[in-house]
Amino acid sequence: QEKDELRNQVNTLIQQQQEQQARQQEENRRPERDQQHLQQEKDELRNQVNTLNQQQQEQQARQQEQLNKLQDLLVQQKEGAEQQRREERQEMKHQMEMLERQNGQLMLMLQSKI
Repeated sequence: QEKDELRNQVNTLIQQQQEQQARQQEENRRPERDQQHLQQEKDELRNQVNTLNQQQQEQQARQQEQLNKLQDLLVQQKEGAEQQRREERQEMKHQMEMLERQNGQLMLMLQSKI
């Protein structure tokens, strides 16, 4: 019976020692798991930053394209307005010439009647 008790005590000690070793191994793995977790979070953050940078670049490209289109429209409007002013000046010049001719003809008619 003493032999059995001693065997039980030895088995209990062996079991406790194995449990303690398992706990120690688990504790030893914790920093590695923490490091992996931190690396994973770091990678996720880097991906988010890259995604945001890409979205920002795409948005800036779209805005630049819109700005270029607006500038082109402004140039076209300015050129159109200048063309319209040239045409109006040409028309006024033409009308003045016609009036001067008519005036000259009227003067000739008046002189011939005098």
